[in-house]
Amino acid sequence: AIVAAGYGATHDNISGIILLAPGHFVSLSGFHANFKDDLARAEQMISEGKGDVKANFRDSNMGRRDNRWVTAKIYHSWFAPNGPADFVVNMTRLKKNIAVLYVAGEWDTIPETKDRSYAFDRAPENKGNYFTIIPSDHLSVPADSAAVVIEWLRKR
Repeated sequence: AIVAAGYGATHDNISGIILLAPGHFVSLSGFHANFKDDLARAEQMISEGKGDVKANFRDSNMGRRDNRWVTAKIYHSWFAPNGPADFVVNMTRLKKNIAVLYVAGEWDTIPETKDRSYAFDRAPENKGNYFTIIPSDHLSVPADSAAVVIEWLRKR
């Protein structure tokens, strides 16, 4: 979902995007506390001309800590405040002609994913925009939202 919003914010000829169980909210207060050292290391590597060198960087997914072996540029692009993976910024940059379907899971453990004011309401108004919360958890939203997605697409 985060990548789809970023793509929609930076490309033309898109009529709609489907955002299923968004997560990875870099603009949340406190999000970077767990990643600041790794982000600083990635920035240092980039400034030293080593942005395309892979290294082990800290990550978190659904509350589980993990490490990723990626280039400093990729890590930086994913974790930088106001970077290309900033969901809120990308939602505000969508063009008016892009309809947004946003589906969140009722049992998702990330409160902001269910808070339409966090990012969804920041998208430009479009008669095709639709926000819904379905009885699902974060990982099951894609499978559980098939009927919602199909109905939204039919209306387009």
